[in-house]
Amino acid sequence: MTDKINPLITDYIDPWTFERVRNVLQPTEEELIYFVKLMQLLNQKRKQSEKFDYNPSLVIDEFLYHGTINHARNMILLRDLNIRHIINTCHVPLEEEIIKNFNVLWIDMQDEEDVNINQYFEKTNDFLLSCKEKKEKVLVHCQMGISRSSSIVLAYLMKYHHDTLMKAYDFLLDRRSVSCPNPSFLMQLVRYEKELRNNGNIIEEETETTMQKTVLLNIPPQLQWDNDNGYCGGAALQSIDLYYSAWISQKLIRDINKGVYLLQPVTFNDHRDPLRTLTLLHFTYNEWDRINSPQPQFREEFGATRETINDKEDADDGCLPLDIDYGIAITGIVDEDSVTLPVRLSVSEWNEPNPRYHEAPKEMLGTVTVNNLTNGCFYALLQYSSYGSVPTRGSAIDFLQSDFDERHEFMATSTDYVYEDPNVISTNGSVYYRCVLIPE
Repeated sequence: MTDKINPLITDYIDPWTFERVRNVLQPTEEELIYFVKLMQLLNQKRKQSEKFDYNPSLVIDEFLYHGTINHARNMILLRDLNIRHIINTCHVPLEEEIIKNFNVLWIDMQDEEDVNINQYFEKTNDFLLSCKEKKEKVLVHCQMGISRSSSIVLAYLMKYHHDTLMKAYDFLLDRRSVSCPNPSFLMQLVRYEKELRNNGNIIEEETETTMQKTVLLNIPPQLQWDNDNGYCGGAALQSIDLYYSAWISQKLIRDINKGVYLLQPVTFNDHRDPLRTLTLLHFTYNEWDRINSPQPQFREEFGATRETINDKEDADDGCLPLDIDYGIAITGIVDEDSVTLPVRLSVSEWNEPNPRYHEAPKEMLGTVTVNNLTNGCFYALLQYSSYGSVPTRGSAIDFLQSDFDERHEFMATSTDYVYEDPNVISTNGSVYYRCVLIPE
């Protein structure tokens, strides 16, 4: 650390606090320089807006609020804002009435320099992303909405909305000017940015009118079958299925699609239809707007590709744009009444045997992870062996009375639950998991 940096640091924090942070975290010179720039940004923003807003701050429209413990205790306010989820970062729990009526994630911590807040970032990020996927509003709070809760919000903004802490902090200060993580938390956020960059977890793409983000989900890869001139559609769908709690054989996907997935109909009697396949498999999706977009791709491109394959021509010449191609975005499972919990599935195999080459199916072990649970509540994890049996609407009771194959009940002791399914999964079949709260 140079002699030039220390005076700059102590312009913003007292020497005693700086010494504690330095002893606990041992920051590098590069980290300290970044810290000074963040403090300069904070001072600049506060000069522009000195007023304190006594309402919770809307950080992201229709999704993320940032506020104080008084906001979290105000049942009328929460109802008026249609908030359904809360992240409490105070050292004290919320009242029983709030816990019973809202989905609360409690991160019990003090606003002190020796607290390791980094250890909570992935849990809170997953919680917030789950709320976002369900299109439900969430409040993140601490005592005053200044330090702890700001750190949690900044971690989420860094991972899913901005590629740097500087941009995320600038964005947050425009919406909540009192946001100010304590020096230790801010230094840990500096290091969290490094972690995200090193892991390749952030990709940002800017346009003139909007900010588009690519979020890399934790989706396991699967080996694509190399017969029938496929374009990875079946293997890609199989991988995404795991993220949304299902295993589906590539053969089953092709059978339902009446041909290789993603390739479009060529003749009148050709019944391939990937959208129909997704509907039958109970997934929600968005199709690229090929009619109104400046580069109408997907259906036209894959249809033309299939024709050249049938004509024995070289299908590689100009079949896809060099820069980007859009098709179908799978966004979740069909649950019209929003009664199921987020469930992820991982399996012990990554290469499904191909029956075309007379390869025998394998038996796999499945690990199921359920998120967004409430401590002390009882849940039922339901397993189905066919998409035809999986409910797409109704209450928790309707799911509990549905035609499932296996039922596993448990009491939540944290917000997450991991279940090693004792029943093996055959690679040539399918399995679906749904989790619902057992009504009292």
